[in-house]
Amino acid sequence: MGVRAGLILVALLAGCSDKKKPEPRKDEVVVTPDAAPLPVMPTHENPIVQQFYKCLDLGNRNAWRELRETCFAKEMSYEAVGMGPPTTEYAADNITDPQRDEPILVLVDDRLVVAVLRTTGRDTGPYLTAKLTTLDADNKYRRIRDFYDEDDWRRPPVKRPPIKAADVAVVFKQNDMIEQANVRAFRSLMEAHDKHDADAFGALVADNVVWSPAVTNGTDLDKAGLLKSVADSWRQIPDLTFRVDETYPIGDFIVAVQLMSGVSAVDDVTVPMQAGKKVEVPFLGVYRFESGKLRRAIVFYQTELLVEQLTGKSPRSL
Repeated sequence: MGVRAGLILVALLAGCSDKKKPEPRKDEVVVTPDAAPLPVMPTHENPIVQQFYKCLDLGNRNAWRELRETCFAKEMSYEAVGMGPPTTEYAADNITDPQRDEPILVLVDDRLVVAVLRTTGRDTGPYLTAKLTTLDADNKYRRIRDFYDEDDWRRPPVKRPPIKAADVAVVFKQNDMIEQANVRAFRSLMEAHDKHDADAFGALVADNVVWSPAVTNGTDLDKAGLLKSVADSWRQIPDLTFRVDETYPIGDFIVAVQLMSGVSAVDDVTVPMQAGKKVEVPFLGVYRFESGKLRRAIVFYQTELLVEQLTGKSPRSL
């Protein structure tokens, strides 16, 4: 039985379609990543950004030894969030499907770089991933946290236009009143969600909002779709909360490291989920606010971890 998650949890899984591996469209050509350098950002000479781009290039060329020597601090911590605890070992040498990361959005808060990436492997992608990288005083990576959906690794690669330098947004923290207002709006939005206050939640969502699960086969939601998913998720998990562990206001964006938790209350084979199952799934939200309301959101999480917690079974067995 294919795993469908079209009704779960405020669009973390809303709109996700069948987990059956899709075939490329006829107009798409299967490609592999190359070693071409990333788009140069001459107008952004910030040393943190330049180091981040340099290290991405080394990874894209599979230059692991140089990557470690140039980019990694001695006590660097690495975590694929939702797939196990942090480790001091970076397993790049064991990657069987070398990948190319291309930045779409780069957000900089002092020595923290948050990047939304288009990732393509030899046999997979492209798909969206997110990387939170903390650099030390020597501009070496002290901590890396990757957010992605492992299910995307099982999808065939397709051709996409190359990303140009002009297409990449690089945003720096401003420490201004707009960021402060966005923090207040975000906190109010999450508070309304956790109180299951539909009116308050809806009032903080822009009419032209777009909410996107980062998973490749996810479906963007407009305001009506988002509010319906909110109501469905509260029915399915009556004590559902989105705990906020870290918040980073950067320009018009709020980056939040969060934990979805609660206990399911219904049996639903179409989702799938079983009653009485405890859910604790970490996720990353990249939110953009306009005039005090949510305008855009992309969320990153492990689909299989969520489905396994909701059913007690491996998604591949369903």
